[in-house]
Amino acid sequence: MQTSNATDTLVLDLSASVEGGALHVRYALINRAGRAIVAFDGATGTGGGPFPDLTGQCYVSFADGAVRVQRIRPSPHPSIDTTRIFMPAVSQIAPQETRRVQFRLPLPVKERSEYTPDYPGATYEQQLVNRLELRIGYFFKTGETVLKPLGTPGVFQAVKGASLSQTFQVAQICPATIDVLVRTDAEFLRM
Repeated sequence: MQTSNATDTLVLDLSASVEGGALHVRYALINRAGRAIVAFDGATGTGGGPFPDLTGQCYVSFADGAVRVQRIRPSPHPSIDTTRIFMPAVSQIAPQETRRVQFRLPLPVKERSEYTPDYPGATYEQQLVNRLELRIGYFFKTGETVLKPLGTPGVFQAVKGASLSQTFQVAQICPATIDVLVRTDAEFLRM
């Protein structure tokens, strides 16, 4: 998976605030490309209504003194054979369009990984951070891409999409002072 930057065709505009015991995240994905982009952020959260809780739709890591929230397609486990990976719902962003999303994560934000889910023996330490990094995975839609509607407008299942080598990430950082529950048990693998 490759990381894009501001000169690429997908731009991420990010802001965050703390309200009512939750981290409220607002972002816009701006497609400057001449072709459609499929992003791994198809869970609810579009529009100007309430901020849905997307705890189960985001991976969270503590990295470099910041909290990193990821809406991505995970790569295979780094050290064991992987037979199944969770494929998040996707959205489609047409050329020259902007997708606006907002969601919340209850405080303290808790680290979450595809590889080592929470379990009764997991241990945590609370850390105060001052930065939020949001990463969103995406790929370019091609003639071979197959998207199946999932009922909610603009939300799809990627039945056939790009390989991991053809998947990119766009990232942005903004200020956000929040408490994070950092996993401290040796079994935890950060994403």
